[in-house]
Amino acid sequence: MRLEQGSPPPTADRTPDVAGPLPTLLSAAEVGALFRRGERALRDWVRRGHLTPVRVGRSLFFREDDVRALIAGRLRDTVRRS
Repeated sequence: MRLEQGSPPPTADRTPDVAGPLPTLLSAAEVGALFRRGERALRDWVRRGHLTPVRVGRSLFFREDDVRALIAGRLRDTVRRS
């Protein structure tokens, strides 16, 4: 294969174009520890739509922004009930 002068290398097609910082991902164990809940509770929250998982292979991760939003929502609900 011959490259034209000034053309990008062949691997440039495979490099994702990422603008801005990537989201921080928390493992299921970290989120469970944060809420003092087990894996079953996390699966229930995913099923109910409270959290959206990011799957990497067989592992589950959660976006930090989603976890913070869940915390803020739970705190608001607690204040409203009291």
